[in-house]
Amino acid sequence: MLRASTIILLMCNAYEQHVRWVEYVHMMQALELGIPTQQTELDLPESDDIRINDMAPVMRAAGNGIELVPMNFSFPPSNPKGGPVFNYRSDGRHFDKSNRCLIPASAFFEFTGKKYPKAKHRFTLNDGPFMAIGRHMAGGRRWLKPGLRHADHRTWPRYCCLS
Repeated sequence: MLRASTIILLMCNAYEQHVRWVEYVHMMQALELGIPTQQTELDLPESDDIRINDMAPVMRAAGNGIELVPMNFSFPPSNPKGGPVFNYRSDGRHFDKSNRCLIPASAFFEFTGKKYPKAKHRFTLNDGPFMAIGRHMAGGRRWLKPGLRHADHRTWPRYCCLS
């Protein structure tokens, strides 16, 4: 059996978003958090499998409420030959002044095995329609090195797992 602290370290590279708008609104009302009046079910699109580099809805603070905004799931690589950063290690770092967000998810996935295709395991809450998983977010520009030229998508707001 996995402990909760172990699960947090594992859920990094794929999740499912089947949160219904009515469930989201009910949760926000129960927590007495405001929802921007212009937000609708279109701001919470469903997806069977959100993976690294996909755009997905993210909950972030906005004034006295919470807004849903689309963000890219990963930070740009730290060098041109590197891959996207989707799991940011917190060992020895301080994040008290960092930006945090929540991703609404109906499930997250973990993969096991040494050979492709790996076994895919789906984790859900037993007593709730969805969960909100904490993430670290940033606007893309502050992650770019001066003088480098990148495609516009590198400046989109982004989020990654903080483990």
